[in-house]
Amino acid sequence: MILCINPWVEDFSAYDLWAKPLGIIEIASWLRRGGFDVDIVDFLYQYYLSGQKEPAQTKSGRGKYRKVEISRPEPLKNVPIPRRFYRFGVSLEDAERLLARYPHPKLILMTSVMTYWYTGVQTTIAFLRKCYPDVPIILGGIYTQLCRNHAETVFRSCEIAPKETYPFLRERLARAIGASPELPLNRLEIPMDYTFYPGIPYIPLRFTRGCPFRCRYCAGPLLEPEYKESRLRTVKETFSRWYMDGIRDFVFYDDALLFSKETLLHPFLEWAADKGMKARFHTPNALHIANFDRKTLDLMMASGQWELRFGVESLFKEKRTLDNKSSRKDLERATSLLSEAGFDTDRVRIYLLAGLPNQPRVEAEEDIKIVRQAGLRPVPNEFSPIPGTPLFEEARKVSPFDLTEPLLQNKSIVPCRWEGMTWQDMQELKELSRM
Repeated sequence: MILCINPWVEDFSAYDLWAKPLGIIEIASWLRRGGFDVDIVDFLYQYYLSGQKEPAQTKSGRGKYRKVEISRPEPLKNVPIPRRFYRFGVSLEDAERLLARYPHPKLILMTSVMTYWYTGVQTTIAFLRKCYPDVPIILGGIYTQLCRNHAETVFRSCEIAPKETYPFLRERLARAIGASPELPLNRLEIPMDYTFYPGIPYIPLRFTRGCPFRCRYCAGPLLEPEYKESRLRTVKETFSRWYMDGIRDFVFYDDALLFSKETLLHPFLEWAADKGMKARFHTPNALHIANFDRKTLDLMMASGQWELRFGVESLFKEKRTLDNKSSRKDLERATSLLSEAGFDTDRVRIYLLAGLPNQPRVEAEEDIKIVRQAGLRPVPNEFSPIPGTPLFEEARKVSPFDLTEPLLQNKSIVPCRWEGMTWQDMQELKELSRM
């Protein structure tokens, strides 16, 4: 039996914006399809056990995590912000009951996400060691790819998966179990098995992997160097299967959903509308606003209800040199399209970045005001310096913190704070965006 784990999160804040660990789900689906006995225990998925009062959750599946206050880890103890620190996810008692279902796994595969969430991985591994003291644990995921040296130092009792995970796992399974599945020719063609999540209220969809853009703040090119497209048929099959099971909320996980709109998204939406399969679609990874046009909007409105999130990041790109994927004119054009079509702008969000290296409050404030004047809702996101990205070294030069410690990359502390953008400034900017 192979047990796949998504660990607890330890942070100042966390919110479930349709978050699922696609990497570990993909691996578990690959293994199950290859005939292996495999299951997932997601320490963030709160709906395994019935008869309990759940945290506030919208009908679409997003919502708050359960949480319990814990002590801050040492590197954060002297960071001057008036915030409490929490462990998010299932309770210890529920975790024990869940693991009791799997008394004798031969191998544990664990994922990781944010670099500054590694203490949640530590807590999860310590918990697993009490239940399975002798079972090998292989740790992979985003954190291990971006901070491999740190992971190898902190998690000496685990094997750290290399970037080429599938060949490694195939060889490792052969040693541990005496059998191994065939390598996937195209990971986008692995049928994702969401039955690992009982009662899941939404289904992720993905047309593509990677992103054709190379934004200076983004880890995408480090994690997925190539931009690859799925076959339209694959996404149709996933959508149809779950739609017929009664699911009506679908979440796009693509980093560049509109880049291949003519060959993938448009034909998919035309097909869904023609079949009368209207659904609710969500875009938490954000859409590139420069690629948004009237045909796309018309097809979206014909296929159901959409929650649109656009990544604008900054309207002062000539100062920031962040990316070249959008401009203020793109924002104005999209605003006009939405208004002319009668789209409910309460379901539109514009992502902005704040707290960038040397970015003054007045600049971020002006971004927020421009978006609000357009009649749309700005969402200022605190900048988190990501190791390996072009902007990381710039952040290291100006940050008052030692950013080689992943905990100090946490966006909640405003890692690149200075007199022109303090932690308090950031809180006031968030308040301004909600007015």
